[in-house]
Amino acid sequence: MVQGFSILFLVAAAVILPLYVFNRITWKISDGRLVLKWKILMVIPITSLKLDLDEIEEVRTASFSKDAWFCYLFINGLRLDRAVLMVFHRRRGFFKKVFVTPEDPSSLIKQIRLSQPEQLA
Repeated sequence: MVQGFSILFLVAAAVILPLYVFNRITWKISDGRLVLKWKILMVIPITSLKLDLDEIEEVRTASFSKDAWFCYLFINGLRLDRAVLMVFHRRRGFFKKVFVTPEDPSSLIKQIRLSQPEQLA
């Protein structure tokens, strides 16, 4: 019985781990919203997250070990060194922070700040 669960766990890990490692986070800003899309194997969409730009209080580069606690994680494979933390003033939802690892964090930060200059000055 235990041996069967061990084999099942190893098979699940062998399938899920490559999907997680070879994923991609894409983003775009339109209509006052930031849309994050998470795709496995670089092309198969898994989920998306739509965030209102006017709810962002802070956006900055982040460290996984210091900043990724009690927040929504949108992680791009094992690339934890290129992270962006967004803190929200949200009227709904459980998490007030979003931790994301895009391909180009400085570009994401710049575009968010350009779209909301009065709030993030």
